[in-house]
Amino acid sequence: MMNSMIPFTRLNDVVDTFFAPSGRNFCAGDEAMQTPRADILESDTEFQVRMELPGVSREDIEIDLENDALKVTAKRENSEDDKFRSLRSEIPGKAILRRSFTIGRGVDRESIKAGLEAGILTITLAKSAVALPKRIEVK
Repeated sequence: MMNSMIPFTRLNDVVDTFFAPSGRNFCAGDEAMQTPRADILESDTEFQVRMELPGVSREDIEIDLENDALKVTAKRENSEDDKFRSLRSEIPGKAILRRSFTIGRGVDRESIKAGLEAGILTITLAKSAVALPKRIEVK
């Protein structure tokens, strides 16, 4: 009995050819807008936002707090090596990554910290005294 399944690599070639005819890029235009993935974590004393920003340097990240919106904007540029020609391009040459989060009164706005390590931006938001649990003594 003959196996009629198409080998996976051939199937990929067929799909790639169908969706990306020769000479066309997957990314339209010079600049792509992207929403980076993020995790939001909570401990007893703080919140943490961890966001994927691969290929972005510290200098290309802006974090703004306006009213109740914490806004993160990052820029990434990928340059091509002159020794090579592009056969397929899924990563845009320029990308702007944007994400915003709504924060409430439970965050101490004066103690927000941010750090970037291995392509992960970590924003630490300390809970305000209003948001921390309080034990009431019974007299």
